[in-house]
Amino acid sequence: MALARGDESELPPIAARQRWAASLRPLPEGRSSAHAPNTGELLKQGCLSEAIEAYYSSPVACEGKVYMLSEKGKAVVLQAGPDRTVLQTNRLGEEAYATPVIDRNCLYVRTAARLYCSSD
Repeated sequence: MALARGDESELPPIAARQRWAASLRPLPEGRSSAHAPNTGELLKQGCLSEAIEAYYSSPVACEGKVYMLSEKGKAVVLQAGPDRTVLQTNRLGEEAYATPVIDRNCLYVRTAARLYCSSD
């Protein structure tokens, strides 16, 4: 369950036992932060240089990775953990406001006109 708080969208503490937040409107800076789930202590905060976009959807996590989808349709995969290493980015070419969904072995991403499924 994702929670909205101010201008951030929060990911439950399932990504490497840390709570994640990605900035939303009106700060399209690709900022993110990682917090300890039990204490809320800030572990790391800053801009993700490869992910400077505005985010409306919530980040999701699975198998040590955090998936984020920007309003302009940029998919970003981060390594879960306080360093937030950007593993991959991909431009989908259209607006996207829906939170990605993980079901079984598939990551579903919905844009304005398409539904994508990525699997191993």
